Amino acid sequence: MPFAFIKMPVVMSAFLVLGIGTSCQRFSKPPIAPKRLSSDSLSLVISESINLERSGAGDRITITFDTREAANCKLGFSPISAGKTMPQMNQPCSSSSATKFSETLDGVPKDQLVVVHLKSWPASSTESSGKIINISEAVPSADAQSLNLLMVDVAARRVELTSLQEGKSPADVAAATIPSKPGTCVLGPPADGTLNGTTKANLIQGASFRGLFSSTLSRVSPTALSGGFQYLQRQSSEWSLTARTAGGFGQLRLAKPPLLKNVIFAGSTQADGLDDSLADIDPPGLGVLGTNTLVSTWTIEGDAGNALATLTVSPGPGFDGITCRGKAADGRLVIPSSFLTKIPTGRRLWATLRIDSWQPLDKERWLVRVSDWSSMGIQRL
Repeated sequence: MPFAFIKMPVVMSAFLVLGIGTSCQRFSKPPIAPKRLSSDSLSLVISESINLERSGAGDRITITFDTREAANCKLGFSPISAGKTMPQMNQPCSSSSATKFSETLDGVPKDQLVVVHLKSWPASSTESSGKIINISEAVPSADAQSLNLLMVDVAARRVELTSLQEGKSPADVAAATIPSKPGTCVLGPPADGTLNGTTKANLIQGASFRGLFSSTLSRVSPTALSGGFQYLQRQSSEWSLTARTAGGFGQLRLAKPPLLKNVIFAGSTQADGLDDSLADIDPPGLGVLGTNTLVSTWTIEGDAGNALATLTVSPGPGFDGITCRGKAADGRLVIPSSFLTKIPTGRRLWATLRIDSWQPLDKERWLVRVSDWSSMGIQRL
């Protein structure tokens, strides 16, 4: 299919990010285990089930968790800047004698990280037997020699989060992917604008998304977390990522990326592009002639900014494929007839128009890449 994959250290699907590779690594020391809650606390609340998530406005926190038996609880919070103070457990949980909880704390300061205090006790016992768990917020930042790379494939409804060994700033890494000569075509994959990196152990323990789409990631290897989603909320003006690290739960707010509104492919005839629902056995929807050009035009929903557009014809036996690259804001890419003559006649191939946008978060050392694409089966007549 149009979106390529790479092999990771274990059997899994990973998004191709313009040339990202992997390498085997040896550790001189065993990885540091994440901080765990005390064994006393684990007797009732299942620590792996705890999740904190800020609201879009940032003034509300939702905490979800499971217990090993029917329980009751109370909640409170305090700013981390307040230091070690006696927690105020003044909010009873809305659920009672339950094993699954979803509770909301209002009035949380938007500009401060907080500690959520959770007191729980068995439903068969009294509050005096309860124990308190302190759950911290912490910005999910990577270290100076690492880069958290978040990749979203809009058309395939897939999300993946990896960690790279990278000392450059996310903004510099993103800028290096912009082609020096936009609008040019080559046989095979592009020779410039690749993003190279070595994957490393990912210290993000879990992540979930709200806004543009809703998804929860699961670990698929030591270096990657992956997940999917069903619906894209195009009307959302922003989206957010909640990530869990050894230090606690933190949130990153992300701007809405540019998305494809429509795509048209024109050869001997023209047709609208389609998404990931096509199969390789479907008949080609568009014929092309070696004496004409293949043109793709599109419109963008949102600000195209420095987003990159890539028009490709998939390779086949005896054919290296074609890649043309330009700026997404241009709205048009053309494959010249001199390239189309290289396509074997009578063979069904894919033409794909893809836009890639990047959002660097230099302070937190995150780079977000969002890809949206549309395809059409073609055949040289």
